[in-house]
This record gives sequence, C-alpha cells and structure tokens, in this order.
Amino acid sequence: MNTVKLTTFKAQPTVDPVPNATISITEELPAYETFGSLEKWDRFLDTPAEEIEGVLLQSLPGGVYDRLLGLMLTRKSSHFRVSHAS
Repeated sequence: MNTVKLTTFKAQPTVDPVPNATISITEELPAYETFGSLEKWDRFLDTPAEEIEGVLLQSLPGGVYDRLLGLMLTRKSSHFRVSHAS
C-alpha cells in the first residue's frame, strides 16, 4: 500500500489556539448500490466533505486555504461550463 504523507504549516492563532490536524484516508468508498438512492449517496458524501473542509478551515493559514480552493475549482471548472452553441 502506498502512503502519502504531507506536512505543512498551520495557521497562527488569533484568539483560540489552532489545532494540529491529521486527515487519514484509509478506507475504500462503499459501492453506490449499497445506498439504494441518489439522495442517500449524496448525504453520505456530504459528511466527509464537510468534515475535511472544516478541519482545513480551522487549521490552514487563510492564504493557503484560499489558494487550495482556487486550485480545486480550477481543476473541476470544466464541470461548470455550459455550452451555449446551437
């Protein structure tokens, strides 16, 4: 099994201390069919997405978080393009 380890800087505290963060990605995604509906599948995917985003928001410096968002949107921008050709 390949393991990717990344170490980066955390944000500087303003009022509350900034937590150290470790995100562990070890389990395979269950098959879509086990959920029975698109709605359940979507809710299932929302939970880890919200948790990961929350950890990154709390822990990363603001400039790193902002750039990460830009990189993620750039990578997926083709999903948001709509052709107006007739």
